[in-house]
Amino acid sequence: MEVKSPDGKTRWLRQPWSVLAYQLAGAEGLKTLRADGKDEERDTPPAEPLLEAVLRMPTKTGMLS
Repeated sequence: MEVKSPDGKTRWLRQPWSVLAYQLAGAEGLKTLRADGKDEERDTPPAEPLLEAVLRMPTKTGMLS
């Protein structure tokens, strides 16, 4: 599906965790989900701590107060 990042960039993503990460934090969200830090999707679901880190990103960047 086509997904928009917080800065307005769009990207096509397949995995639900990638969609969520990109919507919340853009490329940094995708990098957070990968052990190698690449700005790419991962095929397997990430561990819970990685998802928690992505969910905290909007607060850290000032999107939410």
